[in-house]
Amino acid sequence: MDKVQLEVFAFEAGVDYLPYYKKLSFQVKSNQTLRDLLIFLSQEISGYACDVEHLALRINGIAIFENLEMIDLTQRFGNEWQIEPISTYYAYKDLLIDKKALRKKYDTFFAWADFLSVEEREELDKYLLLNLITPMSNDEYLGDGFFLYLKWLLARHPEKLGEILEWVIEHQSGVLNFVSLTDMVYPRGTALDEEIWEFIELVLRTKHKQFSHLYTLKEI
Repeated sequence: MDKVQLEVFAFEAGVDYLPYYKKLSFQVKSNQTLRDLLIFLSQEISGYACDVEHLALRINGIAIFENLEMIDLTQRFGNEWQIEPISTYYAYKDLLIDKKALRKKYDTFFAWADFLSVEEREELDKYLLLNLITPMSNDEYLGDGFFLYLKWLLARHPEKLGEILEWVIEHQSGVLNFVSLTDMVYPRGTALDEEIWEFIELVLRTKHKQFSHLYTLKEI
């Protein structure tokens, strides 16, 4: 079977000044999955931190969230892999992401949304890492995962449609700044793009007077 040459991101906030990369080799066997590789890393690198249950990482710059077959991955990425967290900026220990830091961006929203239950607030955690896929560098953008979370909220609180959409249409932070994720994810993120476009179409229909000139945006 194939042998994969690895360069593995390593970093611990408060200990390391800069991240560094460890080089290893992994012999791929039949029926192995990405989770097997992560278990290998935790065994080979003392104290290495990664979430083997809820996968979120990058291979050669491409985001992966599924426990895919290693053979499939070698066909896509070849035999030389650079493994990194889904965001090197938010990494606090190896492949683990500081979700508390990600949540802080939404303190103002949750201060406003006092009608939400504890469970509804916690639901955001399921979407947070999707914010980190985008290649854009707009720090004001509220995030693809956040907009998918708002879409989920609207299904539960349709009476809040107008108010919630006010959070969506801001010039710098709003969903109209969305950049396609399809080629930034493996397998290709077509479903994510479709979910976001569906939400954009809802915004355009609801705010039709303000955005009537953008009705054909998706087809351009």
